[in-house]
Order: sequence, then C-alpha cells, then structure tokens
Amino acid sequence: MRNLLSGSLLALALTCSIAALPASAQDTQPTSQATMPDRAERTLNLLSERLSLTDQEKDQIKPILEDRQQRFQELRSESGRPRKKKKEAQEILKDTDGKIKGVLTADQWTQYRQFEKQMQEQMKEHRQQQ
Repeated sequence: MRNLLSGSLLALALTCSIAALPASAQDTQPTSQATMPDRAERTLNLLSERLSLTDQEKDQIKPILEDRQQRFQELRSESGRPRKKKKEAQEILKDTDGKIKGVLTADQWTQYRQFEKQMQEQMKEHRQQQ
C-alpha cells in the first residue's frame, strides 16, 4: 500500500512536470501562462516523441490529457484539506494512467512507465538541489 501511494505521489509530480515542459526549445510562452489545452498538447507531443505514437493513438490520448488537465485545474482551485486533495489527485492519475494504458501497446506502456521513473528521478534530484 505504501509503495502504491509513493508511486502515485511520484506520478503526480511527474504529471505536473510533464505538463510544465515546453514542447520545444523555441517555445517562448511561459509555462505558467500556458492554457490547459496548451499543456495537454505539450504533454501529447512529448509522449508522441518518446513513445512513437501513431496518429490514431494521439487522437485517443489527447482528450484523456485534456480531461486530466481540467480535473487538476479544478482540484487546484478548490479549497480543502491537503490530504483530501492529494487523494483526489492520486485518483485522477490512476484513472488517467488506466485510460492511457488502454490505448498503448504493451511495449509503449513499458516505455511510458520507464519514462515516468526517469522523470521521478529528475524531480527528486531537482528538489535536493533546492
């Protein structure tokens, strides 16, 4: 159970970091000013690059990412207890991962999970530097 929660927390951090990554080095719009569809699009582009998504897979994953961004935005705007919000965020991630897994091939899913682990390590290192 503890490993599941730790993994979910790291997945939450990954999700936030993926959404914050620019789509390219030439991207000039600050991430904090990016709209939800922009963030979903950036995440989709990153996943497409990393997982070699087909056009059909992109079309299926895009609404999943947009829904996730919307749900996170609503969660961030709500007042409430941090533990409750944390649990809700974990549920959003679990739901999203389940939907994404249903679209990806077994090999892509493995790559997706490996990429999540890499991002978790990068975030851990970043937090240690601060």
